[in-house]
Amino acid sequence: MNSTPAYGLDIDIDGTYQITHTKQDISAADTAYAMRVTTHTTITPGEVPAYDVLVEQSHGRELEVDLTSGLELLKSLTAALETLMVLQPDHEATVEYRKAESARESACATDVAQVGTPEKVEPWANAKPVHPAVFANLARRTNVADDAASCTAHYVLRNPDAAPETLATVHEWFTQSLTKSRTEAEKYEEMSSPRRV
Repeated sequence: MNSTPAYGLDIDIDGTYQITHTKQDISAADTAYAMRVTTHTTITPGEVPAYDVLVEQSHGRELEVDLTSGLELLKSLTAALETLMVLQPDHEATVEYRKAESARESACATDVAQVGTPEKVEPWANAKPVHPAVFANLARRTNVADDAASCTAHYVLRNPDAAPETLATVHEWFTQSLTKSRTEAEKYEEMSSPRRV
């Protein structure tokens, strides 16, 4: 091929030609090294086109990449690979990458949406604190959910440093206790009421 680098088209004597799609030179501030990232399509008559990314290092010494230059190199390689994927949209690697990228974007969108949703308000957060002993009298009860929330609110008042898990357990316990005691009281009431013959 021609030794003169062409940014657009490079034609060889046998009819092979190379199209350069992207080219970026990267060098450190102290010019200890320089690199060139290039995306090529090589077309030879009678053969399948070859698409490739060429990374050339202009100095024959070991490459030491600092963070800034490394990020520049990464950006250039990403751009070059994106160009390859545009050139080969049906390639298995392109399809897999696009699927993975789409799934990642969906996950990010879901995370962002969840951040925007308001926090769950616990049932006892706005309940009036009532000592559980008050509900020993069935006449003072309203419904199990509200009464359990009031008992839990009373517990929070007495234990302000209680962990959320503890409060959830306490609330569940009050809910079960109030449900059970109501059921037992109703059974007792039914048994003690005079039967009609």
